Amino acid sequence: MLGKMTDGAQSRSRLMSVLTLIALAVAVGCFADRVFWWTHGQFADCEMQLGEMPQPGYCSVVSELDWIVWYGPFVSLGISFGVLLLRREHWHSSPFTPAAVFFLSALMSIRTVFVVVVGFVLRDLH
Repeated sequence: MLGKMTDGAQSRSRLMSVLTLIALAVAVGCFADRVFWWTHGQFADCEMQLGEMPQPGYCSVVSELDWIVWYGPFVSLGISFGVLLLRREHWHSSPFTPAAVFFLSALMSIRTVFVVVVGFVLRDLH
């Protein structure tokens, strides 16, 4: 009986660890993609074809990279929030990784929410 409870607790702990790692990978990927997006002129090279010069290799996946920039933080936020809800400990107890991933994702989501809200406000001004 005790063995089944420990196995259940271990599998739950393993699931939370895997979900935390996935959320962390998504958050780090989103951050790296944003840095790449900013340093490459927001993919402006992909919109122009200059003579016979080939376009950069990332131009074939611009829509995916753009999706990661805008929606990836929300995916990471949702996963890390789910992990925090599954935990039996308080959010500020050890291990701190799920809470850190949640706050990192929340910080990256602020920009997206701000841009969307400003877009709605400016759209109504015309």
